Amino acid sequence: MLGTPVADVEERSSGVPDNPASGYYEWHTEDGVKTPYYIHPADDSPLLFAGLYEWWKDASKPDDDPHRWLLSFTIMTRGSTGALGSVHDRMPLFIDADYADVWLDPTTDNVGDLLDATIDAAPALVDGLAMREVGPAVGNVRNNGPELIAPAH
Repeated sequence: MLGTPVADVEERSSGVPDNPASGYYEWHTEDGVKTPYYIHPADDSPLLFAGLYEWWKDASKPDDDPHRWLLSFTIMTRGSTGALGSVHDRMPLFIDADYADVWLDPTTDNVGDLLDATIDAAPALVDGLAMREVGPAVGNVRNNGPELIAPAH
């Protein structure tokens, strides 16, 4: 999944979802050594990420092909704030739970104001996050399980 910087979002795509997660992984690189971290709410509440999605037609496929429609998706990012800045220079754009319904409402008129409010709320949300170093097994997509979020030490 690639991140889309908030500054690159000028208008709403086909959809602006909020994407729930219990946490996410970020890699910190220092002196050529990559270290994974699990970042999550300290109170174990869900995180909501701002994202964009769009359905598009694959012009190389015939109109009657059921696989001609493709779904693309990205999580919006911004510059890191607070303690997250020590791990990586970018972070997902977190959505305050108070804005979740507005993010999902397709009739929301002023997306720019919504983005500004979401960006402004990010530092307070970051203050509620915890992070811990985890093992390098998170770097292999074949690995899955609760052991991936266990502390490395």
